[in-house]
Amino acid sequence: MICFIVSLLVLFSLNVWSQSESPHVPGTKVLRRTFLIQTDTLGGTCFTIIYQQREFVITARHLFKKNLKSGGKTEITLLIGRELKSITATFHKSRNDSLDIAVLTLPLLTHNVDSYHYEGTPLFGQDVYFIGYPSFNGTLFLTDDKKESYFPIIKKAILSGSVRISNDVSYFLLDGHNNPGFSGGPVIFYNYETKQNELLGIISGYYLQENALKDKSLNSKQIMENSGIIQGYYINDAINIIKDIKN
Repeated sequence: MICFIVSLLVLFSLNVWSQSESPHVPGTKVLRRTFLIQTDTLGGTCFTIIYQQREFVITARHLFKKNLKSGGKTEITLLIGRELKSITATFHKSRNDSLDIAVLTLPLLTHNVDSYHYEGTPLFGQDVYFIGYPSFNGTLFLTDDKKESYFPIIKKAILSGSVRISNDVSYFLLDGHNNPGFSGGPVIFYNYETKQNELLGIISGYYLQENALKDKSLNSKQIMENSGIIQGYYINDAINIIKDIKN
């Protein structure tokens, strides 16, 4: 059985269930569908969507072993409600290795609420929210509603741009501060045309920048730190993976 090991669990008390779906702010629909995930390699975040009346789990591919093939079985642990559940999932990925996206099919249903829409187009420069379970320095951060469930935390960013790396693959850039553990989490934006919150994509990671640090003797040492630029992949690429799943 896979276990989550942390030296300190930090819980923030909040009545999440009273947070209704409102413009610009992610509501309980996405919070209830975003889960802490542990693979046999790494821990991160995942979320579920409904496509053609079937539930799929979406996360970052780099959380899994590199040699795991589409259609292969993999053991994961999900934090659902207040319970850690060990599950044998079926792993799916794109034929294009540039995409840091994994789609999982499970032998169970995680939730019965509808998922967000994902057909809209955001505006560059608008605020977005990314959601997940950051874990660093032995500490796991999450929200405790004091009733039925644990929930992820929400961070804010700006949609800065989009980069096309091939005819088939693009990724987006966010101006924000990402932390370890958000990998695989959803990014939410407000669609000004449909007047509703929608899914933009999946958090992949953040870029590091190298800075020079000098001591009192003016000796220089290079350190790596968070650049504040986040990379993510579009939800449509996950949908394309789902379309290739045969059963």
